[in-house]
Amino acid sequence: MPGVLKLARLKTLPVDKGDTILEFTESSRGKHFGDRRFDLYLYWISHGLLLLRSGSSNAHQTRIDLLFRDVAWMSIPAWMNGIDIEECTFDAAAVALPTGIYTESKLRSTFRIRTEGCVFYVVCAEIHIAEDHGDYFGPSVLLPDLVISEPAAGSREPQLGRGRPTPH
Repeated sequence: MPGVLKLARLKTLPVDKGDTILEFTESSRGKHFGDRRFDLYLYWISHGLLLLRSGSSNAHQTRIDLLFRDVAWMSIPAWMNGIDIEECTFDAAAVALPTGIYTESKLRSTFRIRTEGCVFYVVCAEIHIAEDHGDYFGPSVLLPDLVISEPAAGSREPQLGRGRPTPH
């Protein structure tokens, strides 16, 4: 099992089935995922959840989920090839924040995401990182009660639901 890392105010989460939850230490400079593609997999506005996912591939046998909690503001593209994440000062993202959320955002952590020469930001309470052997559309160990299934036949939209899928 890889070492435990921690970004911001992260709580330890239970892990089972050989899955790994990585946490950054506050003294860490950040996390590098140089050769992986990450997709903006889920944004749930009412819960302030942002899930970025890198699925398994021929080059990578594992799936990585990055879960940002209590998101106040974000500026990220729909997908990114190779990313570096690090906690940064609030001032780095403040110039781009609308006045209406500026004050509330100062109470959260700010994370800088670098990809292909561009810089993006997420202002949130905390980030959790998990690496496992799950399927791309399978549930995340970070959101075990949220099920996102493959699109129905003839549809391009994934299906969302609460709780575990029932076997057929």
